[in-house]
Amino acid sequence: MPRLSRRGVLGSAVLLGGVSVAGWRVLRRRPQPLEVREALFEGVVYERENRRAPRPMVLHWLSVDLSAQGVRFLATPGNPEAAMPFVGKKTTAFLKEQGCQIAINGDFFMPWYSSTIWDYYPKPGDPVATQGAAASEGVIYNRNDGHLLKTTLWISQENKVQVSIEPPKSIWNAWGGHLLLLDGREENTELSPRVAVGLVGTKLLLLVIDGRQSGYSEGATAKELADLLVERGVSVAIQLDGGGSATMVAQGRGILNSPIDCRIPGRERHVANHLGIFAKKLT
Repeated sequence: MPRLSRRGVLGSAVLLGGVSVAGWRVLRRRPQPLEVREALFEGVVYERENRRAPRPMVLHWLSVDLSAQGVRFLATPGNPEAAMPFVGKKTTAFLKEQGCQIAINGDFFMPWYSSTIWDYYPKPGDPVATQGAAASEGVIYNRNDGHLLKTTLWISQENKVQVSIEPPKSIWNAWGGHLLLLDGREENTELSPRVAVGLVGTKLLLLVIDGRQSGYSEGATAKELADLLVERGVSVAIQLDGGGSATMVAQGRGILNSPIDCRIPGRERHVANHLGIFAKKLT
Protein backbone atom coordinates (compact mmCIF):
# COMPACT_ATOMS: atom_id res chain seq x y z
CA MET A 1 0.00 0.00 0.00
CA PRO A 2 1.46 3.42 -0.92
CA ARG A 3 2.35 5.71 1.95
CA LEU A 4 0.89 9.16 2.30
CA SER A 5 3.29 12.05 2.51
CA ARG A 6 3.21 14.30 5.58
CA ARG A 7 1.40 16.91 3.50
CA GLY A 8 -1.06 14.25 2.33
CA VAL A 9 -1.75 13.10 5.89
CA LEU A 10 -2.32 16.69 6.99
CA GLY A 11 -4.61 17.31 4.01
CA SER A 12 -6.63 14.19 4.78
CA ALA A 13 -6.99 15.23 8.41
CA VAL A 14 -8.20 18.68 7.40
CA LEU A 15 -10.65 17.14 4.92
CA LEU A 16 -12.03 14.72 7.50
CA GLY A 17 -12.27 17.53 10.02
CA GLY A 18 -14.18 19.65 7.50
CA VAL A 19 -16.56 16.77 6.76
CA SER A 20 -17.09 16.21 10.49
CA VAL A 21 -17.84 19.88 11.08
CA ALA A 22 -20.18 19.98 8.09
CA GLY A 23 -21.97 16.85 9.33
CA TRP A 24 -22.29 18.32 12.80
CA ARG A 25 -23.83 21.50 11.36
CA VAL A 26 -26.34 19.47 9.36
CA LEU A 27 -27.36 17.59 12.51
CA ARG A 28 -27.70 20.84 14.43
CA ARG A 29 -30.00 22.34 11.78
CA ARG A 30 -32.01 19.30 10.76
CA PRO A 31 -35.82 19.47 10.68
CA GLN A 32 -37.98 17.73 13.22
CA PRO A 33 -38.86 14.11 12.38
CA LEU A 34 -42.26 12.88 11.27
CA GLU A 35 -44.77 12.30 14.02
CA VAL A 36 -45.76 8.69 14.56
CA ARG A 37 -47.91 6.51 16.80
CA GLU A 38 -47.61 2.73 16.64
CA ALA A 39 -47.76 -0.42 18.70
CA LEU A 40 -44.28 -1.89 19.06
CA PHE A 41 -45.07 -4.94 21.19
CA GLU A 42 -48.05 -6.41 23.01
CA GLY A 43 -49.17 -3.75 25.48
CA VAL A 44 -46.48 -1.26 24.35
CA VAL A 45 -47.33 1.81 22.25
CA TYR A 46 -44.77 4.38 21.07
CA GLU A 47 -45.61 7.93 20.02
CA ARG A 48 -43.30 10.64 18.67
CA GLU A 49 -44.76 14.13 19.01
CA ASN A 50 -43.37 17.44 17.76
CA ARG A 51 -43.98 20.83 19.34
CA ARG A 52 -42.92 24.28 18.17
CA ALA A 53 -44.07 26.32 21.18
CA PRO A 54 -42.77 27.59 23.48
CA ARG A 55 -39.75 26.28 21.53
CA PRO A 56 -38.94 23.30 19.29
CA MET A 57 -39.34 20.04 21.23
CA VAL A 58 -39.46 16.40 20.14
CA LEU A 59 -41.30 14.20 22.65
CA HIS A 60 -41.02 10.41 22.82
CA TRP A 61 -43.91 8.77 24.66
CA LEU A 62 -44.07 5.08 25.54
CA SER A 63 -47.22 3.62 27.08
CA VAL A 64 -46.90 0.23 28.79
CA ASP A 65 -49.99 -1.74 29.81
CA LEU A 66 -49.06 -3.20 33.20
CA SER A 67 -51.68 -5.92 32.82
CA ALA A 68 -50.58 -7.10 29.36
CA GLN A 69 -49.45 -10.71 29.26
CA GLY A 70 -45.67 -10.99 29.10
CA VAL A 71 -44.91 -7.45 30.31
CA ARG A 72 -42.28 -7.33 33.05
CA PHE A 73 -39.53 -4.98 34.15
CA LEU A 74 -35.83 -5.19 34.92
CA ALA A 75 -33.38 -2.81 36.56
CA THR A 76 -29.71 -3.17 35.71
CA PRO A 77 -28.00 -5.83 37.85
CA GLY A 78 -24.59 -5.13 39.39
CA ASN A 79 -22.24 -6.17 42.17
CA PRO A 80 -23.86 -5.65 45.59
CA GLU A 81 -20.51 -6.11 47.35
CA ALA A 82 -18.80 -3.24 45.53
CA ALA A 83 -18.72 0.36 46.74
CA MET A 84 -19.62 1.33 43.16
CA PRO A 85 -21.82 -1.59 42.13
CA PHE A 86 -22.41 -0.67 38.47
CA VAL A 87 -20.27 -0.14 35.39
CA GLY A 88 -20.64 2.35 32.56
CA LYS A 89 -22.87 0.90 29.86
CA LYS A 90 -24.87 2.32 26.98
CA THR A 91 -28.63 1.79 27.02
CA THR A 92 -28.37 -0.03 23.69
CA ALA A 93 -25.80 -2.40 25.20
CA PHE A 94 -28.04 -3.08 28.20
CA LEU A 95 -31.00 -3.88 25.94
CA LYS A 96 -28.96 -6.29 23.84
CA GLU A 97 -27.28 -7.92 26.84
CA GLN A 98 -30.53 -8.53 28.74
CA GLY A 99 -32.74 -9.26 25.73
CA CYS A 100 -35.24 -6.55 26.63
CA GLN A 101 -37.69 -5.14 24.12
CA ILE A 102 -37.52 -1.55 25.47
CA ALA A 103 -34.98 0.29 27.61
CA ILE A 104 -34.36 3.81 28.88
CA ASN A 105 -31.55 5.19 31.02
CA GLY A 106 -32.15 5.18 34.77
CA ASP A 107 -30.82 6.85 37.89
CA PHE A 108 -28.53 9.84 38.31
CA PHE A 109 -25.01 8.56 39.00
CA MET A 110 -21.48 9.45 40.03
CA PRO A 111 -18.73 9.92 39.08
CA TRP A 112 -19.17 11.30 35.59
CA TYR A 113 -17.92 14.05 33.33
CA SER A 114 -18.19 14.68 29.61
CA SER A 115 -15.55 17.05 28.29
CA THR A 116 -14.72 15.75 24.81
CA ILE A 117 -15.18 12.58 22.78
CA TRP A 118 -11.82 11.42 24.17
CA ASP A 119 -12.09 12.81 27.70
CA TYR A 120 -15.18 11.48 29.47
CA TYR A 121 -16.27 9.19 32.31
CA PRO A 122 -17.51 6.54 32.59
CA LYS A 123 -16.15 4.62 29.64
CA PRO A 124 -17.37 1.04 29.08
CA GLY A 125 -16.80 -0.97 32.26
CA ASP A 126 -15.77 1.97 34.49
CA PRO A 127 -17.24 1.66 38.02
CA VAL A 128 -20.06 4.02 39.00
CA ALA A 129 -22.70 4.30 41.72
CA THR A 130 -26.29 5.52 41.56
CA GLN A 131 -27.30 8.54 43.60
CA GLY A 132 -30.62 7.04 44.58
CA ALA A 133 -31.99 3.70 45.70
CA ALA A 134 -31.24 0.84 43.31
CA ALA A 135 -32.41 -2.77 43.21
CA SER A 136 -32.72 -5.45 40.56
CA GLU A 137 -34.97 -8.50 40.97
CA GLY A 138 -34.74 -8.39 44.76
CA VAL A 139 -31.00 -7.68 44.99
CA ILE A 140 -30.40 -4.30 46.65
CA TYR A 141 -27.44 -2.20 45.51
CA ASN A 142 -28.19 1.10 47.19
CA ARG A 143 -30.75 1.71 49.95
CA ASN A 144 -30.24 5.48 49.64
CA ASP A 145 -29.55 5.99 53.33
CA GLY A 146 -27.93 9.33 52.48
CA HIS A 147 -29.51 12.54 51.28
CA LEU A 148 -28.71 12.59 47.56
CA LEU A 149 -32.02 11.43 46.07
CA LYS A 150 -34.93 10.51 48.27
CA THR A 151 -37.69 9.60 45.81
CA THR A 152 -37.72 6.15 44.25
CA LEU A 153 -39.65 4.36 41.52
CA TRP A 154 -40.47 0.89 42.85
CA ILE A 155 -41.89 -1.81 40.56
CA SER A 156 -42.80 -5.14 42.10
CA GLN A 157 -42.55 -8.59 40.58
CA GLU A 158 -46.32 -8.32 39.96
CA ASN A 159 -45.91 -4.97 38.11
CA LYS A 160 -47.25 -2.90 41.00
CA VAL A 161 -45.85 0.64 40.69
CA GLN A 162 -45.04 2.95 43.59
CA VAL A 163 -43.30 6.35 43.62
CA SER A 164 -42.32 7.23 47.18
CA ILE A 165 -39.57 7.81 49.71
CA GLU A 166 -40.51 4.81 51.83
CA PRO A 167 -39.87 1.41 50.20
CA PRO A 168 -42.56 -1.25 49.84
CA LYS A 169 -42.49 -4.27 52.13
CA SER A 170 -40.85 -6.36 49.43
CA ILE A 171 -38.29 -4.68 47.15
CA TRP A 172 -37.95 -6.04 43.61
CA ASN A 173 -36.82 -3.35 41.13
CA ALA A 174 -35.93 0.23 42.09
CA TRP A 175 -34.65 3.41 40.40
CA GLY A 176 -33.94 6.70 42.18
CA GLY A 177 -34.91 10.14 40.91
CA HIS A 178 -36.66 13.42 41.68
CA LEU A 179 -40.34 13.57 42.56
CA LEU A 180 -42.13 15.58 39.87
CA LEU A 181 -44.67 17.97 41.37
CA LEU A 182 -47.74 17.90 39.15
CA ASP A 183 -49.44 20.89 40.78
CA GLY A 184 -47.45 23.65 39.05
CA ARG A 185 -44.90 24.25 41.82
CA GLU A 186 -41.82 23.13 39.89
CA GLU A 187 -39.18 25.89 39.95
CA ASN A 188 -36.29 24.50 37.87
CA THR A 189 -36.13 26.69 34.74
CA GLU A 190 -33.12 25.06 33.07
CA LEU A 191 -33.73 23.79 29.54
CA SER A 192 -32.48 20.24 29.25
CA PRO A 193 -33.22 16.83 27.75
CA ARG A 194 -35.62 15.18 30.20
CA VAL A 195 -36.69 11.67 31.21
CA ALA A 196 -39.75 10.88 33.33
CA VAL A 197 -41.91 7.92 34.30
CA GLY A 198 -45.51 8.35 35.39
CA LEU A 199 -48.59 6.29 36.20
CA VAL A 200 -51.92 6.62 34.35
CA GLY A 201 -54.41 4.11 35.71
CA THR A 202 -53.05 0.66 34.82
CA LYS A 203 -50.47 2.03 32.37
CA LEU A 204 -46.90 3.15 32.91
CA LEU A 205 -46.02 6.19 30.81
CA LEU A 206 -42.41 6.90 29.86
CA LEU A 207 -41.42 10.25 28.39
CA VAL A 208 -38.07 11.27 26.88
CA ILE A 209 -37.67 14.83 25.60
CA ASP A 210 -34.74 15.57 23.29
CA GLY A 211 -32.80 18.74 24.03
CA ARG A 212 -29.75 20.95 23.35
CA GLN A 213 -30.33 20.68 19.59
CA SER A 214 -31.15 24.10 18.17
CA GLY A 215 -34.17 24.25 15.87
CA TYR A 216 -34.81 20.52 16.34
CA SER A 217 -35.50 20.04 20.04
CA GLU A 218 -34.21 22.48 22.62
CA GLY A 219 -35.36 20.71 25.79
CA ALA A 220 -37.81 21.48 28.58
CA THR A 221 -37.91 22.82 32.11
CA ALA A 222 -38.98 20.63 35.02
CA LYS A 223 -42.33 22.46 35.14
CA GLU A 224 -42.91 21.90 31.43
CA LEU A 225 -42.09 18.23 31.91
CA ALA A 226 -44.66 18.00 34.71
CA ASP A 227 -47.26 19.90 32.66
CA LEU A 228 -46.83 17.51 29.72
CA LEU A 229 -47.45 14.53 31.97
CA VAL A 230 -50.53 16.19 33.48
CA GLU A 231 -51.89 16.62 29.92
CA ARG A 232 -51.76 12.84 29.59
CA GLY A 233 -53.56 12.24 32.90
CA VAL A 234 -50.53 11.17 34.94
CA SER A 235 -51.30 11.00 38.67
CA VAL A 236 -47.77 10.54 40.04
CA ALA A 237 -44.38 10.81 38.34
CA ILE A 238 -40.63 10.66 38.89
CA GLN A 239 -37.88 12.37 36.93
CA LEU A 240 -34.94 10.11 36.07
CA ASP A 241 -31.52 11.21 34.83
CA GLY A 242 -31.75 13.52 31.82
CA GLY A 243 -29.26 15.70 29.99
CA GLY A 244 -26.79 13.72 27.92
CA SER A 245 -28.03 10.49 29.50
CA ALA A 246 -31.56 10.71 28.05
CA THR A 247 -31.99 7.67 25.79
CA MET A 248 -34.87 5.44 24.68
CA VAL A 249 -34.22 2.29 22.64
CA ALA A 250 -36.35 -0.51 21.24
CA GLN A 251 -35.47 -3.98 20.03
CA GLY A 252 -35.39 -4.03 16.25
CA ARG A 253 -35.62 -0.22 16.06
CA GLY A 254 -32.45 0.96 17.79
CA ILE A 255 -32.39 4.39 19.41
CA LEU A 256 -35.81 6.04 19.17
CA ASN A 257 -34.84 9.52 20.35
CA SER A 258 -31.91 11.82 19.59
CA PRO A 259 -29.52 11.66 22.56
CA ILE A 260 -26.75 14.20 22.85
CA ASP A 261 -23.41 13.84 24.61
CA CYS A 262 -20.33 16.04 24.27
CA ARG A 263 -22.67 18.37 22.32
CA ILE A 264 -22.89 15.76 19.53
CA PRO A 265 -26.46 14.85 18.44
CA GLY A 266 -26.94 11.09 18.25
CA ARG A 267 -24.04 10.33 20.60
CA GLU A 268 -25.07 7.91 23.37
CA ARG A 269 -23.66 8.16 26.89
CA HIS A 270 -22.52 5.28 29.11
CA VAL A 271 -24.68 5.33 32.26
CA ALA A 272 -24.96 3.39 35.51
CA ASN A 273 -28.34 1.69 35.35
CA HIS A 274 -31.35 1.33 33.11
CA LEU A 275 -35.04 0.52 33.10
CA GLY A 276 -35.74 -2.46 30.89
CA ILE A 277 -39.13 -3.70 29.67
CA PHE A 278 -39.92 -7.18 28.39
CA ALA A 279 -42.97 -7.64 26.16
CA LYS A 280 -44.30 -10.14 23.67
CA LYS A 281 -44.11 -9.67 19.93
CA LEU A 282 -47.25 -8.44 18.19
CA THR A 283 -49.46 -11.18 16.83
